Amino acid sequence: MDKFKYVKTVVGKLIGFYRKEYGLPADDFLIGKGNHYQELCKNCKKCDKPELICSRATLYRLEKGNIVNNECIYHRIAEKLNKSVILDNHSIYNKLLKYRELLVESLVDYSRTQLEKINAEISFDMIKYKNVLYINEILNLYNDIIQCILYKNSVANKNSKIYESLLNIVAEEDKKLIIFLFLCLLEVNLKV
Repeated sequence: MDKFKYVKTVVGKLIGFYRKEYGLPADDFLIGKGNHYQELCKNCKKCDKPELICSRATLYRLEKGNIVNNECIYHRIAEKLNKSVILDNHSIYNKLLKYRELLVESLVDYSRTQLEKINAEISFDMIKYKNVLYINEILNLYNDIIQCILYKNSVANKNSKIYESLLNIVAEEDKKLIIFLFLCLLEVNLKV
């Protein structure tokens, strides 16, 4: 069983979101045969047997969250979006879980000091994982929640479209945080 099935599902759906958001046709994402493809495979070292995305149907299945066994495909498609993926790193995904737990705990107890501390850590990781699919979006979500709570900023408005999309993609705990953020933004915007 694939330990990172959830991550791959979310990444696939985010690939579909960004491809459509950028207005890029599916044909631009089909990995074909040729020298460029062979060079990618020589440098990749992720798999023994490169796999091609040779049809729109395969791309659409990936974008619906179906798992593609060859991880190279995720990496190559993300590159075409000027993004990257990390599919097999327990430490970063455990860190996201830790951030979520600390964030929820700090919101329940309203610890400004703790929220500021979490925000500093998240801000550092936001730089480190700037274009990494899923990790970047979740870090931005947590950061936007903290900004809204501490500073009454409605900075998340620029990210609202991705958060709306994430509601259909992420785990229940993060869905609740997205809804919490929207309520916070509504309150901030009503006070303006």
